[in-house]
Amino acid sequence: METTVTVIANKLVEQGNRVRIFQAYPSLYPEWLASLPNIQFFGPLDQGPNRNFKQEAERLRSLFDCQGYPDIVVATHTPFPVLHSFLALTHLEERRPPIISWLHSPADCYEAAEALQLADAHLAISRRVGESIRRYVPPDQPIFYVGNPVVLDGVSPIPRTEGDVLNFLYIGRLDIGDKRVDLLFSALALVRGDFHLHVIGDGFSRHSLMALASAKGIQSKITWYGWLRDPWTVVSSADLLILPSAYEGFGMVLVEALARGVPLVASKTEGPEEIVTEDVGWLFPPGDVLSLAKILQGIVSRELPLPSPETCMASAMRYDVDRVLERFTGALRTVVKQRKGIVM
Repeated sequence: METTVTVIANKLVEQGNRVRIFQAYPSLYPEWLASLPNIQFFGPLDQGPNRNFKQEAERLRSLFDCQGYPDIVVATHTPFPVLHSFLALTHLEERRPPIISWLHSPADCYEAAEALQLADAHLAISRRVGESIRRYVPPDQPIFYVGNPVVLDGVSPIPRTEGDVLNFLYIGRLDIGDKRVDLLFSALALVRGDFHLHVIGDGFSRHSLMALASAKGIQSKITWYGWLRDPWTVVSSADLLILPSAYEGFGMVLVEALARGVPLVASKTEGPEEIVTEDVGWLFPPGDVLSLAKILQGIVSRELPLPSPETCMASAMRYDVDRVLERFTGALRTVVKQRKGIVM
């Protein structure tokens, strides 16, 4: 989500647009905030045990009063910014600028998803995320599919393994709830043959996962790198990237892997279902250890041939920054024109 917001915001500025980013509270990642244009905060410093959305909205309205009102508000990444924006702007009545939501996970994953009804339109990072939004909003509210942008300029293909040991990758948060890295370890414990898993990332489940790897007898087949700002710099060869998430609104790392010619195995969830087509990899039912193990065994046994690097790289082009930005800005222009038409 942080990468997507940064890329889109800065590209909009490059195009000559005025972009202001209002956030309730500072992020845990100050290096991300430094990458954003014109970042401001409207939440009180002392959050207290309960959030006061009305008070936060009043502070946002004060910022608008001082700095000018926008032509359009993109409310991301949960339904709460939709509520903030609506409360801050509703006094303008028919002159209120349109509010467009931009969720980064399925609507069902968030509290107060009903607040999405207060938006005028919605951006969907995947088709199934769009379907989840539709369950909460009126049928006349438009939902625009935009995808997520991935920077592909300067990306080079990663060579495949030359020897008998296949190199598998997991890149992401070390988590046994959402990301289900524990499921991956359980599946790999059932696979017979030569493989090595490279785990890049960190998280609260790191020590639990290390203990699980030892208990499953696969610790010697895993290299742990920890968190890296650019994880791809340590990948010298790769045959497969695996993403076993319980849910995944998009799956940026999947497109990053494809852009480098790396095939995929992922759970059949919201984003991966759209990204992992038959010509670039395999999908398995979320939470199904045996199905994942069967796919991995087929790959290790060479019964399932790996897709070509060229096919993988071509598939990634759907998510090139310029293509996504075109869909993104096209949606915003459509909403603004429709809104002006209503006012006139």
